[in-house]
Amino acid sequence: MKNDKNANTFLQLMSDFNRIDRSKQIQENLKGERYLMLYLKNHGGTASPSEICESLGVTNARIAAITKSLERKGYIVRVPDKVDRRRIAISMTDAGSEFVARRGEEICKGLSDIFDELGEKDTSELLRIMKRFVEIIGK
Repeated sequence: MKNDKNANTFLQLMSDFNRIDRSKQIQENLKGERYLMLYLKNHGGTASPSEICESLGVTNARIAAITKSLERKGYIVRVPDKVDRRRIAISMTDAGSEFVARRGEEICKGLSDIFDELGEKDTSELLRIMKRFVEIIGK
């Protein structure tokens, strides 16, 4: 197959990437509590548990555990639906918004440093290829 060598190189690069501390910090922000907080931020600060489950691709039980932890930290509140009190919405608190803002600044600073080192041309090319890659695997 003509792309076996490329596939193997890609897998090796991904393996190398996953062992680098800076990449672990980025990946940590794309799962669990931090991802849920980013999801809320990008969806007006409020969402239903089912919307979050679908986005994260996890079970209701996992979302319940994450929301319980975030609620204890004061980052979210569970708000009963005004029409159907059996349904709830998860809303970000001011403390949650501040947390997301701080983490967002840290992440952007780290990525900005990497992109500065990479240079404008290579960064643009990387992002173009990543967008195309996501399009293809999302089919």
